[in-house]
Amino acid sequence: MITKPEFIAFQGFSYFALLAFIALVEYRRNKNSIIDFLSIFNFVFCVFYVISPVVSLFIAEDLVSIHNLRGLKFYISQWYTPLLAWFGYLSFLAGYNFTPMKFYIVSMRFKVKKLPFLYFSFLMIIFGMFILFSFDYGGVKNMVVSLVLSRHSGLNVETGTFAFLWKLIRPLSVVALYAAFLFFIKNLSRVHFLKRKSFWIFLLALSLFLVVGFAHASRGFLFFSLFGLMVIFANFEKKIPWRFAFAFFTGLLLLIVYGKAYIATLGHYLAIGDMSAAQQISLQRYSVVSELYPVLLEFSRYTIHAVNSMQAGVVEFGNYELRLFYNDILSALISQVPQGLLGIKLQIPEHAAILTSEIIAGNPNYGYVPGLIGACVFSLFIPGIFFGCFLYGAMCKVFHCFFHDNIDRSFFIYAIYVKISISLSLFISTGVLTNIISGNMGIFVALFFLLPFLKIKSSCDGNFVSNINHKGIIRHLPLYNPKG
Repeated sequence: MITKPEFIAFQGFSYFALLAFIALVEYRRNKNSIIDFLSIFNFVFCVFYVISPVVSLFIAEDLVSIHNLRGLKFYISQWYTPLLAWFGYLSFLAGYNFTPMKFYIVSMRFKVKKLPFLYFSFLMIIFGMFILFSFDYGGVKNMVVSLVLSRHSGLNVETGTFAFLWKLIRPLSVVALYAAFLFFIKNLSRVHFLKRKSFWIFLLALSLFLVVGFAHASRGFLFFSLFGLMVIFANFEKKIPWRFAFAFFTGLLLLIVYGKAYIATLGHYLAIGDMSAAQQISLQRYSVVSELYPVLLEFSRYTIHAVNSMQAGVVEFGNYELRLFYNDILSALISQVPQGLLGIKLQIPEHAAILTSEIIAGNPNYGYVPGLIGACVFSLFIPGIFFGCFLYGAMCKVFHCFFHDNIDRSFFIYAIYVKISISLSLFISTGVLTNIISGNMGIFVALFFLLPFLKIKSSCDGNFVSNINHKGIIRHLPLYNPKG
């Protein structure tokens, strides 16, 4: 019989070996920039399928207690748990590496000379949609209060004449922020930044993003959107800014521990106008911790769902009906396009999160997401891990190749690449295809209307690939004039 120390040692070694293997893959592979899609994927995978389960090994009893208090089942880690994570990662790598590269060249049919005007116009379009969306609530303040409080009460208030605009505003505000940041750092010179148009455009984009982020009231949205800025800055400097990274991840821990309580406090304050009462209401619902152990417990509580769902699918096998992947695909397409954008009511197939919620929470509407590997297990059990992760890797390779030779051609193309890279990587955490489509709906709609103005060439060989390997990325994006 394996004792607890031996069990922890075996699991710890397995996870450490997986972490070392991922680090080796990241170090040895050829890439065009310091941080690309696969780098982001590796980071997110390590958070949810390596670091989180390792932390849970030492606080399993507390996690069980917390889950029981919330009416949730917690499945204690088994000997095969890290092996499933290994299998999922290797299957993804197989799909990613064995998919043939097909390069694309994307260019505009016309040239834009006045970049500041372009960025300002783009921001004004987003701001206009934001104002239209607020009409459903009687103003911006009422809209922010409604969205924040609905996030913490579970009520769906995203209904109204202009409700579909919210699906466009969120991703477009992030793309605008990334593009403006690229434009700003690319055009830095000895001229004081306060005198540059690019700085004021970036400040306007940042302000718009923060308002949208606060209204969305999601710590994950804020963190991973701002994480994209670090990715862009690292690629611009062609090295990882470790001081900035340390400060950033310190901020992440603070956001995880204190973010929900403070966002809820601000929402209640805007609603009732009394800060003391707002703090009291928030503290009754969200506890604030300050010591290291509770911080780790809070981190694990919000990241262990992927492994917990994966184990639930294995342990409960035979007690549920396997769901093929097309259910999730149909559910995502129908819920976001005909229903989400056009308001057409159709019968939506049940996706994996509904089954996961029913098993773990006893309530199909709880919203307990399965994670990438968990969704694969609920679809085809263990073989589903290979098929699901392999197909996911192949899809990500196609996406990467589409942007492979274009990210140094336009600020907006690079901004879209970073935004979708983060969304695709977060599929590891959710396992819900709807989130990818919903999180990038504004980008898809914008690209659809831009198609007539784009020229796209493709090649199955490297003839179209530029020499960005030794030129670097971002630094060779088109410059605006020094006064911009």
